[in-house]
Amino acid sequence: MDKTEKELAFLRGIYVEPEFTSKFTELFNEGVVVEGYSTITYINAGAGGHAIEICEKLGEDVDLFPVCEDAELREIARQKSETLQSRVDFSTAAPMARSEMVIADASLLAPHALHAFLAEAAERSLGKFVFFLPTSGSFGEVFSYLWEVLLDVGLGDKGAAVEDLITGITTVSQAEEAATGLGLTKVESITKNEALEYESGESFIDSPLVRYFLVPNWLGFLDEEERGRVLERLAAKIDEERDDMSFRFAVKATVVSGERRRD
Repeated sequence: MDKTEKELAFLRGIYVEPEFTSKFTELFNEGVVVEGYSTITYINAGAGGHAIEICEKLGEDVDLFPVCEDAELREIARQKSETLQSRVDFSTAAPMARSEMVIADASLLAPHALHAFLAEAAERSLGKFVFFLPTSGSFGEVFSYLWEVLLDVGLGDKGAAVEDLITGITTVSQAEEAATGLGLTKVESITKNEALEYESGESFIDSPLVRYFLVPNWLGFLDEEERGRVLERLAAKIDEERDDMSFRFAVKATVVSGERRRD
């Protein structure tokens, strides 16, 4: 059943940010210095948690401009900001002026949309540009099951799409090359291997993160009826092979940063 933008925004704030986005933002916090910049734009600020965290860390010494993907996410972020008595003001449009630093969250972006997204986000920066995303090595346990599941449900002719999923995930070196291709210098990356864990195949499939945010990227090559069959069989396949142990899949969190050349 499809969710409205309002429902997706709620799920993003309650489930996705603490379960998934935090894998990237915690790595960002460990490896990226945000002090020393007077203006920061945050692209794809989601439900706002990380932007509020950065604002609280920097206090009044910085003007922070978080940009949410849609109006419903902006409302969730605004309510969170009010509850925490934060001064962060969320928007759905990037500021006209460029910022000294730009942060871009590409963690939920489909790989085919990455290049255009990064190019647009980088243009907002006068200096530092930082983005984070899952890189090659992520989701491998899921994709390995998908090969078998497609055969099991009579969709073996679509197996090439799974190969495209595997090869389509950006490698760390490709992410660095993308940054260099945007004209960035002093390009650096940091990575951390993370894992998400679920009690059963059913709990994996029914996770809001998986069903409403990851599956649309993974199974966009299937129609609704085919997708339903594949997900049902995928949950069963996981349970058949996990031997009463929890199901875990890998996420290789990567943060890439660089400096824009001064004209």
